[in-house]
Amino acid sequence: MRENHFDLPLQKMFAVGGIRFRCSDLFEEIKNPEMLLSPKGKVFWISDINVWLSAEHLHLKDISISENATINEVFDALLQIRQLSMTYHSSSIPKSERRKNLAIVNAISEGRDAYGKVLETYDLALVQLNGQYYFFQLYGSEKGISYLHDDFQDVIRSVH
Repeated sequence: MRENHFDLPLQKMFAVGGIRFRCSDLFEEIKNPEMLLSPKGKVFWISDINVWLSAEHLHLKDISISENATINEVFDALLQIRQLSMTYHSSSIPKSERRKNLAIVNAISEGRDAYGKVLETYDLALVQLNGQYYFFQLYGSEKGISYLHDDFQDVIRSVH
């Protein structure tokens, strides 16, 4: 993905479900369980640009996925689950990256609200670390999120 030079500062360490990751201190923790697939997660929000970030520790049995599944099988199942709960059904998945312990996808959803056409973007990532799975989502309207794709990758790269 190309650098765009509109980067959020990565100044703060966040902890969720036994992992830590570096993220912008512009994110504030909020209660929004609708974004989460499990109770072991947290949601963060930048109100000025209306962008959400969630991070959660997933137990595969909690989301009806076999413990023997590969990371690609788990990620595909999560994409299906996520698609069902998106505000607008996904119209395209233009960018995807998969490696041994990581899967990232950028999905753009198109829909309508009271004000007309709306584009929403979801960046989704699954990280496998020490045999455990961690699911990340970055979500917002196209206006607020269009320049944050590389920031999301920086967050994912910082997971430890």
